[in-house]
Formats: sequence, structure tokens, C-alpha cells
Amino acid sequence: MLREEEIRDILKDFPNIELSYETLLHKKVYDADMIMAIPDGHKYFVWFTTYKKDNVCFLLQLGETNQPINKKHIVHVRICRQPFPNKLHYGTILYGTMFKHNNLSCFAIENVYSWQGNLLPCQTLFSKKLEYMRELLKSITTISQKQKHLLFGIPLFVKGGTQFTKLLSDIETLPYKIKTLQFRYLYGDKSSQVLFMNYFKPGTSYKQTKPTPKNRNEMMFKIVPDIQNDIYHLYQPSYRNGQEIFEYYDIAFIPDYKTSVMMNSLFRNIKENTNLDALEESDDEEEFENENSDKFVDLNKSFVMKCVFNAKFKRWVPIHLVLPQLCSTSHTFTPLDI
Repeated sequence: MLREEEIRDILKDFPNIELSYETLLHKKVYDADMIMAIPDGHKYFVWFTTYKKDNVCFLLQLGETNQPINKKHIVHVRICRQPFPNKLHYGTILYGTMFKHNNLSCFAIENVYSWQGNLLPCQTLFSKKLEYMRELLKSITTISQKQKHLLFGIPLFVKGGTQFTKLLSDIETLPYKIKTLQFRYLYGDKSSQVLFMNYFKPGTSYKQTKPTPKNRNEMMFKIVPDIQNDIYHLYQPSYRNGQEIFEYYDIAFIPDYKTSVMMNSLFRNIKENTNLDALEESDDEEEFENENSDKFVDLNKSFVMKCVFNAKFKRWVPIHLVLPQLCSTSHTFTPLDI
């Protein structure tokens, strides 16, 4: 069992990796090269490295967040005690979803961020990363099944956005739950994009799965912004194992200009928001040279806000802040051993 000081030392050596920003969709993407069915579970980094001169595999659990994820979001660290090929321990980092099936821990690989000691540039084609995933799975299968405590795999997928119906049919045969569908591009500038939509079993709909307010039209949500203008994500507080957590609920409804301006003032740096004359002003040099897609939005911000239910559109509209300070979730390490 790892002590807290050991965990701090381990995380000091973990590279500063920022994941691709995931964009929530509400319709299919037909030009995607592949669609992946992502299981319902917890997000993890799996890190093959050396620790105290031993080859180890660390499982780094990530907290729930809608922000681009990095090492600051790691909430649990544990060791996977099973042998792996030595070359992986030169420094290999995977990202994906951990879930249970037949009392066996399973890890669905969604991305590769370091391969045998080499950090992969953000522009690395996803087709190349798929090659690494297949090579890893091939090398792991040489290990005796009796020694396995953690099963690795690639999520169920189909090639081409036009195979969406086939994927839905295949999902129905799976013995585990699917949470989201990822649309990925293998080549070109879109290769680093992660587009996803929530999965609902056929016969259900988005509206049917959402609880409607009974005798109440006001609720409190933690709200985080999206890179896209007027898109904000709602998180509902709940309790699990005696701890307060925030679970993803829905996208907020921004019905008018007034609400848009209020939300921009909280989350975005938009000159036109407070000064209409700025509409005709040119960008300064620093702003012009900044090509980051999130340069006008603070993705690290989150506020608790009072929202009212819009019965016509069946969505929640932010009204005002409940807490003036930023929300922050305390991340405590609970080291476990497998």
C-alpha cells in the first residue's frame, strides 16, 4: 500500500500531459473514420515505468471533470501487480476507461500519450496511436492468463461514420454498459479531436432519461464552460461513499442575449461583452498571435448557480450565482493495491 509521501514522489515524475479536449455532440458525425463505444467506468492513466529500481504499472484514477484533463486531476494512485513486457517500462502512458466485468478489472484504451520512453506530440496521428495499441496488446498476450489481474483491450469500434447503425446493433450484444460514442479521425488536422455523444439504449430517448422537476422549477448546479460559445455543462451534486461528488447532468439552456452576456462575464474574456465599441476595434498583437482555441474562455472555472426549468425546451436556464467563490473539489488520495 502506497503512503501519501510516496504518491507525491510518484506524481512528481509523471509528465505534464494535457488530454485532447472532448466536445459533446448532439448528432452523428458521418465523415469520421471510426466510431468507438466507450464503456461506463472511471477514467485512468495507466503508466508503465520504473520505481525504486523495479518495473511497475501505476493506475492513476482521474476525477470527474469537463475540463481538459492533466495530472492535477489525479485523485487515486494504485499499483497493478502483474508482469508486463520490459520495453513498456521505458515509459509508456495510456489513457482510457476502467470498468469491471465478471469481477475482472478491464481497461479500454482510448489514447496513447507516451510510448516506450517517448512523449508523443499532440499532432501525432491517431492511426499511429492505434498501431501502438495493437502492438501493446500483442505483447501482453504473451503473458500467462493466470497472471493477469487487469485485462487490456481496445473499445468496440466500427470504421466509418456510415456504420453507426451497425455499431448500435453490436453494442446490444455486449455484456457491459456503454456510456459514450467517440467519433475519431485517423489522419489530418482533425486527428487530435475527440468528439463524443452520450449513448442511450434503443427505445429510450434523451428526454425520457432525464428526470423532470416535480413541484419545483429551481435547482442548483455546478456549471463549467465549453470552448463553444453559449455551451455550458451542468453537474448535479450527489453523495457517494459519504463524499460529495458532482455528476454530469445536461447542457444548460441559454435562451437570450441577456443570459449569454451574464455567462460570458463569468467564464469568458470577451471585450464586446461590456463595451459595444469594441466590436469595431482590432485585436491587439498578443491576442491576434494566440491561436489557442480556448483563448477567450477559462476552462478551469466552475460556479454553483441557481437555474430555473424552461418547460417549453425542457432544459435548465442559469439565473444567478449561489456562491460567489469558485467551486473546488478536494482530491484526497486513497491508495489501493491490486
